[in-house]
Amino acid sequence: MKFYHCNTNLRLANLDASHPTDLVVPGGHPVTIESGDTAFITVYKNITQILVGDRTHSLTPGMFASVPGPSKITGLVGLCALRRSYVGLFLFGGPIENTGRLQYIDGCLDTLLVAPPVMGDPCLNHLHIPPNVDQSSHTHPSVRLGCVMSGEGFCMTPAGKHPLV
Repeated sequence: MKFYHCNTNLRLANLDASHPTDLVVPGGHPVTIESGDTAFITVYKNITQILVGDRTHSLTPGMFASVPGPSKITGLVGLCALRRSYVGLFLFGGPIENTGRLQYIDGCLDTLLVAPPVMGDPCLNHLHIPPNVDQSSHTHPSVRLGCVMSGEGFCMTPAGKHPLV
């Protein structure tokens, strides 16, 4: 996967047919969440507005949210995982802490930001990888999307070394 910095919507659609999910990097442009879908977002910079019905909610950098449709997100510079055919809970929080709270693989730390209401439902995690840590190669039984909020490193795959910034 390539990493992009853009000023327009970038969509990588249908990453997994069994879990229809679009990865959207909106670059500040509006994102519409249709009825029956849910967006999981992290705010990288700018103030983000979430319009649900006649109410508007503001998120600042470092905050996160689970936003079911119908709703609209404006001003988001960050990451949006748009889960199709899933109605999640509406909630937001943050800012994300500098490190996680739960010990994870190879000295990494993880915090569950948006818990799945039912086992197997989508969730949103914050994974903190300390400097000079090499995390062991592993897989997960569900879709995983990531956004580097700060720092840099590399992801090693069979296809080669990919920068993470």
